Amino acid sequence: MFFLLFINNFTNIVHSQEITCGVSNNLSYEELRVYPNIDNPWTNQNNSFCDEVTRYVFNVNFHVVYKSDGTREIPIGETEALNAIKYLNKGFNPFNIFFKYRGIHQIIDDETDAYNLVNLNSSSMSWINQTYGIPNSFNIYVVESGIEGAAARAFVDHTRSYFNSSAFLDEWTVCHETGHNFGLAHPYNGGDDPINCERVTRDPEAEGYNAHNKGDAITDTDATNQTVWFSDNLCHPFLNDPVDCDETALIPHSKDNYMFTSDFSGNPCIPSFTPKQGERMIEKILQNPFNSFTNASTTIESLYEPFEVTDVAGDVISVTSIDAENAEVCRSILRQHRFQPGFDYTFTNTFAPDPSSNSVDDFPEIKYNTYEFGVAINQINSVCEIAIPVICTRGEICVLEPYVKGEVYSTENLGSTAYTYYELTEAEINNPNFIDLLENNKYHIIKKETQSGVLYQVTLYKN
Repeated sequence: MFFLLFINNFTNIVHSQEITCGVSNNLSYEELRVYPNIDNPWTNQNNSFCDEVTRYVFNVNFHVVYKSDGTREIPIGETEALNAIKYLNKGFNPFNIFFKYRGIHQIIDDETDAYNLVNLNSSSMSWINQTYGIPNSFNIYVVESGIEGAAARAFVDHTRSYFNSSAFLDEWTVCHETGHNFGLAHPYNGGDDPINCERVTRDPEAEGYNAHNKGDAITDTDATNQTVWFSDNLCHPFLNDPVDCDETALIPHSKDNYMFTSDFSGNPCIPSFTPKQGERMIEKILQNPFNSFTNASTTIESLYEPFEVTDVAGDVISVTSIDAENAEVCRSILRQHRFQPGFDYTFTNTFAPDPSSNSVDDFPEIKYNTYEFGVAINQINSVCEIAIPVICTRGEICVLEPYVKGEVYSTENLGSTAYTYYELTEAEINNPNFIDLLENNKYHIIKKETQSGVLYQVTLYKN
């Protein structure tokens, strides 16, 4: 089973049914029902850390399709993938569901084979996942045009989803499709079907109560349907007078739930999942159909670890002129630790300018430590900390850099304030015989700047 999401253009007052989603809106309760897994492997997995709270953590890998020449119309890179991780954690963390960024990967479209990777169909979706999908992970694919004409598609009970570029950049849609992965239906499911129609009442004792097994089978989402007209760009309570299948007026509500579809046009709603939707997602994780969720799981400790650790150049140690055109610039080695956004971090024992804390929208980096530092995540437990070791950073990184600017100060006495100033031309900067052109019987202070802004200076007396 899979879900589709189509996009259209909207005005500020719209009909909600104009946002077409390819999943059947008449899913039966049997299709939505969660069956307990008596042999649930999660019961044997200790994914608590520092406290007794059970949390569910999943690896995520991103795959971006490029044309055969290595280009694409809408750039999608690591920043956009990290933003998607941020969206997922902001949306799902309230239910102790977390996501760990594991990388972004490029797929080059052959464009001559049988698989259309610009606009995926069912066969190319299956092929791309079999060919490029990374085991033990959620796999998110980003194409240029769409998925059989849709903007996004998620496979229920599985850990793969597909987006066109615009849908992937939309926070609402990323969380919407992942909600489908975890078994959530649209709130208006069955709203136009007399058999599956959900009635308005939320009183379990009331006649006709069916919120537990009709519609989306979630009792704390209002009964609704696709005849609702929302105002203020799909956010505020509806404008018309929609009714349920018993002709009972629907209770006014906003379109601020992730499982409504987004219009991509700056919707003013702040979306969220309801508590019962959170419970249903946990039930689906515990049911664990096809072992897809346990296979994609990882440890809570992994969230504290940097997703990338690399050596980077630090402060300049020395600058040595190699010839008239180049200098060798040597810098100290720093060990840079990059952390995914989406959490409120606290870092202990760090050195400025490295941060001591970060908000969910930041892309934190720690690189000035020469020994271990601590990491805490407020969304997990602010008093729980993990130490990140810093492997020895002794040594230096040396590279050749060309000179790009230069100037000469000339004077008869080094202590004098009387001097002449001359800015070197590009030809003079790289002229190995330039010194021959300088005046005799004077001191000359020659300064050259390399490509990265490092200054090399030499003082000489010419007689």
